[in-house]
Amino acid sequence: YQGQFCGGSIIARTWVLTAAHCVEDSTISDLDVVAGIHDLKVPDPNYRRVALAEIIVHPGWNTDTNDNDIALLRLKTPIDERAASGSTLPIKFAKLPPGSIGSLAGVTTTVTGWGNRTPGGNNFPARLHEVEVGVITNAECNSDYGGGITENMLCAGVPGGGKDSCQGDSGGPLVYKNGSQWQQVGVVSFGIGCARPEYPGVYARVSRYLGWIASYTNPVVATKFAYLPMIVNVPYVPPPSPLVNGNFEQGPGKGWMESSSQGYDLIVDNFNNNNLDPRGNWAAWLGGVLGEVSILSQQVTVPAGSPVLSYYYAIGSAEDDCGYDFAYVLVNGSAVKQYNLCKSNFTNGWVRGTVNLSAYAGKSVTLGFRAETDGLNNSNFFLDDVAFGASLSADEPADSLGEFPGAEMKSR
Repeated sequence: YQGQFCGGSIIARTWVLTAAHCVEDSTISDLDVVAGIHDLKVPDPNYRRVALAEIIVHPGWNTDTNDNDIALLRLKTPIDERAASGSTLPIKFAKLPPGSIGSLAGVTTTVTGWGNRTPGGNNFPARLHEVEVGVITNAECNSDYGGGITENMLCAGVPGGGKDSCQGDSGGPLVYKNGSQWQQVGVVSFGIGCARPEYPGVYARVSRYLGWIASYTNPVVATKFAYLPMIVNVPYVPPPSPLVNGNFEQGPGKGWMESSSQGYDLIVDNFNNNNLDPRGNWAAWLGGVLGEVSILSQQVTVPAGSPVLSYYYAIGSAEDDCGYDFAYVLVNGSAVKQYNLCKSNFTNGWVRGTVNLSAYAGKSVTLGFRAETDGLNNSNFFLDDVAFGASLSADEPADSLGEFPGAEMKSR
């Protein structure tokens, strides 16, 4: 109705969460985002219509299986939250669930949209609708569908049918009241028919994608600087800033800025019996818990004569499939190297990694290491002995591997 074909939810000032199948074949000029509206036939005063700057479809989206049916839309201009005022409708950002929220089987959820109200018919409302549906186990849903329901999906319906999302609701939010806060736990994805008793609606499970979402909506922020007064007309060249505490042997609080979305220390002197030891007394542990975003960063001048960054890393993960947990080497917030944290990339000990940063030689940059995990399976990225040198080589095992017998490493 009125050009509406899919739903979405605003999760930050410039970000909308939706379904991959809604936008996979679209360009930014094809779509607009409309917010602050309830009745498509009689638009509410002061509604917002905003153009897109970017469409980001999840790299694991599979059109055949509907797995990873999730996407992000970056807005060209921000949409701010607002309170209701007279006939102006409020705009509120959707809150995402914690990574530890669990399966949610048995809880009641609410789905909203302007989708079809008559399965097999053509009854699209002008006004926004909502309906309550109950979450079932993935095992039960897999049985209903005869297979194909993955860990990235969530299923909800009612035992006798009659209530469901339908065509036109795709991409919209499935929300759950967690205590006093409504949180978006699903994105409308697919189903067989609508509201059929044997086929519940299927949704992308948002808790599986917290790390992926955060990698776009919560990027690394460069260190803030304080600029001091200088004498006019006297040129000032900042002195080189060497890498500080690259081997972490000075412990935490020296050189590196640590950021953990769940409040963990990143520079540690033990790995919680993970059968891997720091190469000295201290090292860095990123990830290691569900729904985590870990960031280590510091301001450094890349040496002109030795611009090759080297470091030792180790990967352990309980993820059977790649594409959900990641680690990155960052320069000024942009990834210059990426690691997929999954079982098939288990390192079996310390491995030397290198990145050629000659493009930044002599420049002051924010160097960072980042790891992000989803809400289902644990992954770990260990880091030690960060340094600059003159030679570049392929990743290779360290001369002396630590004992590291299993890919499914322990959580923090």
